[in-house]
Amino acid sequence: MWEIWLWRLSAAVIAALLVFSLFCIYLPLHAKKKNQQADEIFYQKSADLIVVFTGDAGRISYAIQKAKESPKTRVLISGVYAANTLKNILDKEDLTELQAQQIEIDYLARNTIENVFYTLRHLSELRFIKKVLVISSDYHLARIQLLFSKMEPNYSTDNQVEFYFQGTPTDYGQWRNIKILALEVLKLFNTTLYLWGWENDIPEAK
Repeated sequence: MWEIWLWRLSAAVIAALLVFSLFCIYLPLHAKKKNQQADEIFYQKSADLIVVFTGDAGRISYAIQKAKESPKTRVLISGVYAANTLKNILDKEDLTELQAQQIEIDYLARNTIENVFYTLRHLSELRFIKKVLVISSDYHLARIQLLFSKMEPNYSTDNQVEFYFQGTPTDYGQWRNIKILALEVLKLFNTTLYLWGWENDIPEAK
């Protein structure tokens, strides 16, 4: 009897590892597809708003370079520590005064779920926004898109906002980044479970 249970346990472990590995492969491929889609949409026109979620290196610089292509595009940097200022964050970005005025900071968000919450709240105050480009690391995009798809319909406004996603490239030849990718898969599973019990509530500003 114990041999049967051992076989079942081994099969379950192998199946779980296979699913986990497939998701590790899927996340970068998903980001590549989203990048191509965003490039096609914004080839000859610019986003009304670029939202960048802080976290890994390179995200803000990537978003700023995108914003420099259009003087009319606004930028929201979400998830900034209270001690940081716009000057500190953008000190190396070589921005003009006019370009710096395009940028706003969200100090409230502490994680990806709150990044999405406060982005939606920000959009509810900007009725002229039609197209939004959300920027983060490539491994992060699937979870961000999942959150927007679940939460946005409950907080949408009359302006029919369209969301597009673009990820900064990650070098998966580095062990550090492989660990980050594996952790992101676990976070994606955890977020999926969280959304099953979600009650459509946005946390109050603090």
